[in-house]
Amino acid sequence: MIRNLKLFWKFAILGLMIPISIAIIAGTALNKTDILKYEYDNLYGFMLIPLLDVDKGNLYRERLKYKLREFTLPGLAPEERAAIASAISEEDKNMTDFIARYESEWQTTLSPEFTAALAVLGQQHLQTIEADVLAQFHEVYKVYAPKRDALLSGNKLNFKDIESDIEQMEVTFDSLVKVNRQFADYSNESAQNAIAEMREMLIFWAISLTLVALIMILWLKSIVVVPMVRLSEATRQLAQGKLDIKLATESSYLSQDEISEVGRAFNALTRYFQEVIKDIVRISQGLAEGNLHIKPQAEYKGDFIQIKEALETFQSNQGRVIKDIIQLASGDQAITAKAEYRGDFVQIKNALETASINNAAQHWFQTGLTQLNERMSGEQEIETLAKNIISFLTPYVEAEVGLFYLLKESSTPYLEMIASYAYTSNRPTKFWLGKGLVGEAADTQKTIFRTYTPEERTYVLQSNLVTTLPQHVQLIPVLYEKTVKGVIEMGFSEKPTNHQQDFLEQVMRSIGIVLNSAQSRTRMQVLLAQVQDKSWTPKDSVV
Repeated sequence: MIRNLKLFWKFAILGLMIPISIAIIAGTALNKTDILKYEYDNLYGFMLIPLLDVDKGNLYRERLKYKLREFTLPGLAPEERAAIASAISEEDKNMTDFIARYESEWQTTLSPEFTAALAVLGQQHLQTIEADVLAQFHEVYKVYAPKRDALLSGNKLNFKDIESDIEQMEVTFDSLVKVNRQFADYSNESAQNAIAEMREMLIFWAISLTLVALIMILWLKSIVVVPMVRLSEATRQLAQGKLDIKLATESSYLSQDEISEVGRAFNALTRYFQEVIKDIVRISQGLAEGNLHIKPQAEYKGDFIQIKEALETFQSNQGRVIKDIIQLASGDQAITAKAEYRGDFVQIKNALETASINNAAQHWFQTGLTQLNERMSGEQEIETLAKNIISFLTPYVEAEVGLFYLLKESSTPYLEMIASYAYTSNRPTKFWLGKGLVGEAADTQKTIFRTYTPEERTYVLQSNLVTTLPQHVQLIPVLYEKTVKGVIEMGFSEKPTNHQQDFLEQVMRSIGIVLNSAQSRTRMQVLLAQVQDKSWTPKDSVV
């Protein structure tokens, strides 16, 4: 009789026993879960996070120590010293901000329950130790701060004068680590005790409910298990990839209850799986053979439509990826990734974009170098050569103003502006070697780059109607065999890109060679004229 009941009624009987069992277990578990949750929240939120942050605060102190030592090194350039001073201030602020956050968030957040637990363990003095350590840090910091300010203001101080204060701060951080580790150990001990109690209770109820479950199993075997065992075996075979399974001929599935319906549905499912998997295998083999035009033929239903859409999307994207790769392999300088790249395929997209950028930059660089060489070719006067160079470089690197200074040899060498682009100002055109930015660039043989605020910038007259206001200025020395030949100055409204700055640096060698050749040619012409003038005689005129 029970065998012929619908599964609803069969499992209704079972269902009445399940909530009872769950209620017993849940009541026991919930009784201990809140305690366990509190213990681990306390361990993680109040112990482990502060412990990790103390290490971070100590890292700020270590960086501060390194920067202070670096600041006292001799021979630092002013800009290097300023950068180090800024880093010292930042690391100092990070360290003090951490101490303030520690005092506000963690020093006072111990719950009454955990404080009571510490008292039971006889470890309530840890809070006092923690407060003393923080007070010690503040005392050390008060001694350290004036020394730091004196050091940054330029006073002659050795690093050893301030190193002891930094080391005392390290002691305070180590003490905080020890205190927080002790807090964590005691919190973990309390949590483990709660776990042990919960485990004992659960074992007791598990044994009791296991006995009840055994009785239920014997009952279920007689009414449900027999017809379901074959279905279970067939399901396992299906999970193992065996699709040639049929249950319709089994007598256990010829009745009209739900189990029989499941058997018939199972047969339909296996047939459908056979069709879909056969189609997926066919498509996969086609893709493996390089056929990107193969199409699904099976009828994909429900969620299986996603498989069909994924296959079609994959084929489409693969086609675009191959086209992109072919475009890259052909050396196209304007590569555009057309496919939708995801996952590991993003690396291909990044490679394509990087190659496009590099190709464009390389093309721009080579084009500029070729055009500049064309401007410098032939025998040109120095002034004409300088004008051709500055007239090309200025617009090519998108500068607003360009100036060309030539080094003049005399008892006191100086640099004189001999050519310019978009510049008609009446400012000084001569600079002594080592004076001003122009003279400094020539004297040090190093590129100088400056960015000015609106208040520091100076209007440059470009015509009677137009003025410009360069914000960024780059001065590049022109060298020939480590000898200064001149200086090129560029004024930009927008900060030049790295490619533009590198281009200017690279072409200076070519300009130096051409400029040296022009100067040598000019000197040779002067010497030749002098020789001809000295060797002239009346007899020469007869000829």
